[in-house]
Amino acid sequence: MATTTESNDAVAQVQRWAHAMCLAASAAPADIAQALDLDLATADRVGSQRIFPPPTGTTYFELVVERDGISVVFLEFVPTTPLTAAALAGVFGDWREAPAGPHQIAPTLLFDDLWPDAAQRGCSVLARSAPGWPQLDRVEGVVLYLQPQRIG
Repeated sequence: MATTTESNDAVAQVQRWAHAMCLAASAAPADIAQALDLDLATADRVGSQRIFPPPTGTTYFELVVERDGISVVFLEFVPTTPLTAAALAGVFGDWREAPAGPHQIAPTLLFDDLWPDAAQRGCSVLARSAPGWPQLDRVEGVVLYLQPQRIG
């Protein structure tokens, strides 16, 4: 069982990565990787995925890139420390359930979009809940989607 400190650290990491994605120089894979303090050269390329050796605090970490290879669409990771929707809501605000996808046994939770000051783009934070939701408030994975570049 994770301690409160470990859980708080894991939520803080989600927040750091979400802000870093929004504040990256561009949505290019190299710029996103640099903003996340990752080395793109260490990632395995599998189709549109760039699968990294898991950074500290994760068991799986990938960037998914548009088919043209120019822009990151989202990153997805599995935290080593169990997260809760309640802990994520404390940082990212309210959430709502996304429509279920095929073969999805637990809902995905969509949090309020994040638009840090001076950011070129926003980020949507999604949490894949564990089976047993809502009785079991546990998040199995996190997805950070990039929003289009801010105009103006």
